[in-house]
Amino acid sequence: MSLKRVAFIPLFLVPALAAGAPHKTHFELTEAFLKDWAHNPVRDMNVTLDCAGPIHDPPNDCEVHIGAALDDPSISDFQNIVLEPPNVCAEHGKNWRTAINAFQGKDCVGHGFVRVWPEHLTSGSGCSNPNHFMEVHPLQTLTSGGQTVLDFTDKLRVVPSLGYKSVTIVRQMMKLHLWVCAGCDSAPIDSGINPLAFDYCFGDACTQQQASNFARFKVRVLRNTIRPETGKTLDGFATAIARVLPVGTNSQASGSQYDLLKLYAIQGSEFYDTLIAMRDASGSVKTLDLIGIFTVDPFSILKVIEKPDFAHDKWVEVPFPTALVAFGEH
Repeated sequence: MSLKRVAFIPLFLVPALAAGAPHKTHFELTEAFLKDWAHNPVRDMNVTLDCAGPIHDPPNDCEVHIGAALDDPSISDFQNIVLEPPNVCAEHGKNWRTAINAFQGKDCVGHGFVRVWPEHLTSGSGCSNPNHFMEVHPLQTLTSGGQTVLDFTDKLRVVPSLGYKSVTIVRQMMKLHLWVCAGCDSAPIDSGINPLAFDYCFGDACTQQQASNFARFKVRVLRNTIRPETGKTLDGFATAIARVLPVGTNSQASGSQYDLLKLYAIQGSEFYDTLIAMRDASGSVKTLDLIGIFTVDPFSILKVIEKPDFAHDKWVEVPFPTALVAFGEH
């Protein structure tokens, strides 16, 4: 009698969430902050500055990491936040690290796009890049003592040789799974902070792999989704839904099936002007070549928690949690 072979998969290779294991809280935000952030993703963040790290070269994002601590400890269970001004490596003759470190230990206001992305939850290092999941990225201005100290708005663009990730990594990042729960990590009743807990994984295998940031896409914007609509305004940003196709490090687009992705454009950038001008355009839709950074989309979370049937103490998956903050055209 012959025996049929049975394939055994070691339990440690089975993704926890795919195997039905309980969800785990990886980070928290208060409900009040989430609601405000969703409507105001470009905003001021009050922080105490720690230190700026070394300037990165263009293939490694051309930025500088500035470690800081939130002045309001109620916002999150991670008190660290990192401010990241764009493309400082492209301006020669100025020592940005020295200029920023002059405000070490001071109360500052970082203004820019508040980005949530689980890239450095456990892989932070040093005072400039501590463990964190929240950033002001891109940072537009840094203010101390009521005066604008540094303005990086005109640096929000794509500099030559700016690095971005491979198609394989980009496709994994686009398959972010995000869950939210109100009350799963309960706070004392009289605290008033109402924490929202978040769990996540990437890809079809649903693993907590290292998150990555920069990506390049061929982009075709759906013009009727551009916000603000003509005659209306949003404070410091615009959005649109687009069909996107990842571009590899060989500068070639991969595949032929476009995915849908939400785009954020920051006022003051050329891409913002391009997007606003597209609202009233007609005829064929131009294909853009964009580079940007991934972010959790706060508005997608807001739509979930504002549903009448959103129940406390229950994990709920957030549809379409990933968006792209566009730096500009390649």
